[in-house]
Amino acid sequence: MRRARPRRIRTIVLITLAVALVLATTAALVLYWQLRSADLDEIRQRQLLAEQTDAAADDGAIPPLLEEAVEQAGTLTDEPIGWRDALDVAAILMQSELTMGEMRQLMGQSTETLTTAEKQAIRELLLAKLSDEELETLRAITSRYGKYLVIADPDYPIEAVGVMDEAERARIVAAHRDEAQSGAPDGDDPDAAGTGAAPDADRPSTSSGAADGRSGSGQMASETASSSEAADAAAQPEREATAAPGGGADAAPGDSGATGGGQSSEGGRDEQDEQRRKLAATYENKLQQLKSSCTQQSQTLIAEAASELENAAEGQSIEAIGGGLLDKVSEAEGECDTKFNALLSEARQAFEAQQLSFEKGESWKREYAAAKAEIRSAAIAKLQGLL
Repeated sequence: MRRARPRRIRTIVLITLAVALVLATTAALVLYWQLRSADLDEIRQRQLLAEQTDAAADDGAIPPLLEEAVEQAGTLTDEPIGWRDALDVAAILMQSELTMGEMRQLMGQSTETLTTAEKQAIRELLLAKLSDEELETLRAITSRYGKYLVIADPDYPIEAVGVMDEAERARIVAAHRDEAQSGAPDGDDPDAAGTGAAPDADRPSTSSGAADGRSGSGQMASETASSSEAADAAAQPEREATAAPGGGADAAPGDSGATGGGQSSEGGRDEQDEQRRKLAATYENKLQQLKSSCTQQSQTLIAEAASELENAAEGQSIEAIGGGLLDKVSEAEGECDTKFNALLSEARQAFEAQQLSFEKGESWKREYAAAKAEIRSAAIAKLQGLL
């Protein structure tokens, strides 16, 4: 009988399991494709059935390839993990477009020694990559193993995630709730500002927002009138300053000067717009070159995998070939990410040196993410053709 291991609270235990399974199943290309093409609605129906029957969503024996990964993951929870549950989590993570590098990061950081900054980085990563439906399905799975995926709950204090001591965890949650309540307008009790309903303890951040929206119509009208009077008062000195002492037609020269200044300002804006366009074109060309380079690198890796599969020595397993490919893919994707981040930083500095705003940064990030997804999809299609 296997000796029981001491209970350890993990920050994202089933995320670790899922990453381990993704890495293992990626090595086996057939299973990789099955995970990649899994249907979220099908997974949700299977998990709903499992909830109704109070059982893990298993169907048959564990595939030999997954035995070691599932057994290892079972040491991190309070009960054995169903392999079908594990595959469902893996499929959701894979379809959420998490990169191999991000999956490895999650697996490597899944310990109880994370700093608050590291836990916050994981939370932001999961919330950015997973839809509400995917998070809901993940929680349905993990909750059966006593893990409620609080790291992906933005209303749960990040400092309490992964804390082993229950009393300390309760203290952090209570302090977070008290701090949110003390931040209500004028220090008032959040309950007193509106209908009197008690705030939701699990979502303290909503109390101040609710209080802000409870102003009466009379108060709103008063605030609007006050704002109008304030605007008129502020505008009066300006009108007096632009009028000549004698009034009437004597104000015309001042108006002419203002028009000339406006034309000069417009000329400066045109020059800035031209500089911005030139810089944007320069770095968009570099981004296109980076995309072409990463695409070529992906195609080379697929060609190498195809050659190894065709010329595999007797006794050489597909898992060994896939494992080598996985390391190369992860390394290549990491290199592309590093080059993109360096290019983005260089562009930002170039724009700032010309005292230009850098609105392009966010759109370039989205374009880069879309390019990676395109490369990944093309690679999967080619892998499917090799099977």
